[in-house]
Amino acid sequence: KGIVPYSLVANYVPINSRIIGPNQHESHFVFDVIYNNTSNILPDMVTGDTHSVNQLNFFILDVINISFVPSYKDIVGKSTSIYCMKDPKQYKGLITPAGQIDIKLIQEQKENMRLMLFSLIMQETIQSIIVRKLSSHKRYGRLKKALWEYNKILSSIHLLNVIHDSTLRNHLKTARNRTESYHQLQITIRKVHGGKFRGRTVIENEVW
Repeated sequence: KGIVPYSLVANYVPINSRIIGPNQHESHFVFDVIYNNTSNILPDMVTGDTHSVNQLNFFILDVINISFVPSYKDIVGKSTSIYCMKDPKQYKGLITPAGQIDIKLIQEQKENMRLMLFSLIMQETIQSIIVRKLSSHKRYGRLKKALWEYNKILSSIHLLNVIHDSTLRNHLKTARNRTESYHQLQITIRKVHGGKFRGRTVIENEVW
């Protein structure tokens, strides 16, 4: 029960927000809250915790020239989910790939991937609906797998950058702390009137 304010925060400033249900996964709304930002602050890089990560967000944000750079607490654990373009047996060292990207599948589904992206960018649908359809309909099986494969490429690049660059890790941690500070402010405000909403409709609750 209840509703959740899902906010896009840039240096303590909430530049966009939408109401979602507490049963809905945060990662399914990342694209929408960024793409529908109408403020004068236009970020070119977005971070978040692991709740912002799914098997699609690296890809669809890259399409609109937004770098998705999530922050990971367990970098050692995440290093086991790095994928490569060539035969994994060719890579030796402390970090070895978890598998190989299926390039042929991505090429095969190229046109379907374009159609999905056009519908998303033209706002004919929203990200959460696309994720739901991909996950529930068998006819989208190969398209879903192709999207997941493309997403692995960008995700792996980001993981390698995070492992290699301590400055990037510090910046991501700072940005995450700023977001948590904003959340603490929200919590304090919500305690007014015992944290209960007075609105009786969806619109009244959004205003409240």
